[in-house]
Amino acid sequence: MYHDRESIRHQFASFLLLALEFLIAADIILTVIHPTFEEIAILASIVAIRTVISYFLEKEIRDFNAQNQEI
Repeated sequence: MYHDRESIRHQFASFLLLALEFLIAADIILTVIHPTFEEIAILASIVAIRTVISYFLEKEIRDFNAQNQEI
């Protein structure tokens, strides 16, 4: 039961990372289309926050994979 839950969390985290990458790309495209200093500042803060979230999700995925290899 525990292993199944961890596997689901792992898949969900992978999908979240993919979604975050798409959202960052969409924000960049919108900023390129309508560039203003305010939009650029908002984009920079959004990218920074999403990068931090992505880092920790990737770290959790790596830890999960390492634990599965030990089992």
